[in-house]
Amino acid sequence: MACELHPGAATSWSVPIPTTLAIAAAVLLYLRGWRLLRRSSPEVATGHRSWTFVGGMLVLWVVVGSPLSALDHALLTFHMVQHLLLMTVAAPLILLGTPGVAFVRGVPGLIRRAAGMFLRSAAVRRIGRSLTHPVSCWVAGTAVVVAWHVPPAHELGMSWHWWHGIQQASFFAAGLLFWWPVIGSWPSSNAWPRGFVPLYLFLATLPCDALSAFLAFCGRVVYPSHHAASRSSPSRHSRTRSSQAP
Repeated sequence: MACELHPGAATSWSVPIPTTLAIAAAVLLYLRGWRLLRRSSPEVATGHRSWTFVGGMLVLWVVVGSPLSALDHALLTFHMVQHLLLMTVAAPLILLGTPGVAFVRGVPGLIRRAAGMFLRSAAVRRIGRSLTHPVSCWVAGTAVVVAWHVPPAHELGMSWHWWHGIQQASFFAAGLLFWWPVIGSWPSSNAWPRGFVPLYLFLATLPCDALSAFLAFCGRVVYPSHHAASRSSPSRHSRTRSSQAP
């Protein structure tokens, strides 16, 4: 069934200045670090990794700062597209750019030395190994998807601006964790055989398939906020056009 765009979504959109500035600052810091890394360690800064990082950050901005971010409250389709872009496009592209190496190289020397001491501490390394373990990454990626699509949690994210931001941030963070064992981004120390990657990815599809089947065949309205928006949008659009008619 064809769906009609929400008539006021694009016109009501405005550039989120803090988010845009944060993404731009991250890109500039990364590029500075990458440039310095190419001078000191050209064998590390090889290929087109910088382009993948910039592309991932651009996708991230499109999701949270473009008119698409306004449409997700009106249409469930765009809401799902947002999550897919965050978890399966932006996150792996950013990891492919090895951001850890570039960010550490790009910050001033004092901050870099302090960060190095912090990251080398036994407690931080132990926590990092636990968080980036493939089992932890798989659970984080699938649990976030399922949890935010439980109707009460979903409606909370659609009802409050701050909860919606937390929802998007959790999807992005879960995407980074999920793809960490697959891409092997520095400073991950997990050395699992690459033969486990197809199994890892296949198992991740099962909870998503179960969720999709539930949404498709439950036979009732699961998310009232999107249902109300889809029902009211055509009527408002028709009233707008009739009021503009001569």
